[in-house]
Amino acid sequence: MKKFALFYLLLLVSLSVLSAGPFGIEMGQSVDTLKRNNLRLELLEGTSNFYIVVPKISHPVLEFVGVFIGEDGGVIQIVAQSSNFKDSGYGKSIRLAFTDIKNSIDSLLGPSVFIDWIESDSKLADPEDWLASIDYGDRYYFAIWADYTDASLPEDIGEITLLVDAYSRSEGFVRLEFVKSE
Repeated sequence: MKKFALFYLLLLVSLSVLSAGPFGIEMGQSVDTLKRNNLRLELLEGTSNFYIVVPKISHPVLEFVGVFIGEDGGVIQIVAQSSNFKDSGYGKSIRLAFTDIKNSIDSLLGPSVFIDWIESDSKLADPEDWLASIDYGDRYYFAIWADYTDASLPEDIGEITLLVDAYSRSEGFVRLEFVKSE
């Protein structure tokens, strides 16, 4: 119970700064501004506009943070991702992490639109194939907060997406994405 309370508190703290920017990063900030704000940045090899960031505000589940820099030189997307969950095919631990994050964001911004959709002809529709169905692209499991939903987003954020993705039948991750408003 203490672990859950600490997780929830840290999530609220990290997400409560949405008005100042997720993980202490604001949309539109330049690479120089991020560095002046004492954020460590490393350009991801093979890219020209995606930086791995060591944020000021950490999160117990979302361990990796990165930013996409737009043509104007400012942050246009913030991506946070968990480390890999080694899980049963049922995906219980990854779904629990997803649900905890979703509920926390719902409590701050209002309700999300939640999608748990699987292809009607999927051969991976059994509960024990939950993670495999995501890995094979037969299932989509995500929540979205946007200006076209009932969520109350900060002005500079146009959309927030929380999703589950998989590397295999027993390994997956949670990703949270913030996209700059147009």
